[in-house]
Amino acid sequence: MNKNPFQAYVDEIERLKNDLFEARYTILNLMPEKFERLLKGYYQVKSRQEGYAWEHDVAEQIIAEANILSKEEGSFLEDRAYCPLCGRGSNSPYDRGFAIPEGLRRHLTGWGNNSRCDVMEAAFRLARDHWHRSFHEKEEQEKKEKEQILFERRRKETLFFVDLYSQPCLLEEGVYTYDGRVRNEEELLWAEQRLHGLGVNSLIEGNVKKYIDEYEEYLVLADPRVNGKISFKVYRKPLIKKGKIGVKRPLYQSFYMQDAWKNDLPAKYTSRVRECINSLKR
Repeated sequence: MNKNPFQAYVDEIERLKNDLFEARYTILNLMPEKFERLLKGYYQVKSRQEGYAWEHDVAEQIIAEANILSKEEGSFLEDRAYCPLCGRGSNSPYDRGFAIPEGLRRHLTGWGNNSRCDVMEAAFRLARDHWHRSFHEKEEQEKKEKEQILFERRRKETLFFVDLYSQPCLLEEGVYTYDGRVRNEEELLWAEQRLHGLGVNSLIEGNVKKYIDEYEEYLVLADPRVNGKISFKVYRKPLIKKGKIGVKRPLYQSFYMQDAWKNDLPAKYTSRVRECINSLKR
């Protein structure tokens, strides 16, 4: 009885995947015992984040095992060594081995323009496939739970409309600061009062709040969520529709004003808005 063509295709793909797994695993089996044990340590990893740390630690341990070439063999300027796993060195005809530690690290991790160590590539591919099988279901469940929590928060908490081309966001969403701190209620009230002094109005529609300064020629949206400064995005009219094909001019220009600024704030604000408008006109 002839096999269904689609099933035959699926079986062939599965066979090739198994062959690839066996080939990669064979590469690890051919390594000296200390490296084989190290590279197969991915089985002990308990989470995806722990896996990233494992990859870094493996590279560092292999670098520590590298045999440094003598100055005559390598370089008088820096320590150099061949890869302890694959035995390769720099592609440059003028260099032997890799610079220690950074050159060898790049070779092992595949960072930059360096060729990736084939042994390390096999190990990391095996590791990530194993982690996907082990963690994917749990990660998807956690993702759904976070999305549900986010949905409930968006429904109940105040959202801030701070970008004309993005959805309103929660207080901390999209905020990147050195200390990661957004304003508390008292600080946010202070920032709103400063905005009012600049002629920027605060409007609330449902649970969405926006800080807007709009004229015939332009529109400004303010974002006061980060403690220490207020950010502004200036849009020139006519406004560009989101996703419009063929539009080359920037969607907006931005600037910010530090909380610590005290003098001539309205003039500074007006001057910076005008600079943004002029930039958008070019």
